[in-house]
Amino acid sequence: MKLQNKFSYTFLFYLEIFDLGYSNLTKIIDIIAFIDVNFIRILKNEKR
Repeated sequence: MKLQNKFSYTFLFYLEIFDLGYSNLTKIIDIIAFIDVNFIRILKNEKR
């Protein structure tokens, strides 16, 4: 029973870390995508 409790706590702990990491990762991806879109627009404007 103790082992199971330890496992659940560890699982919750990793779940929290994953949740924090995942939300930060999506924010970073959003920022990169935003920069990429603007960069592509600049390149297209320079080609014209």
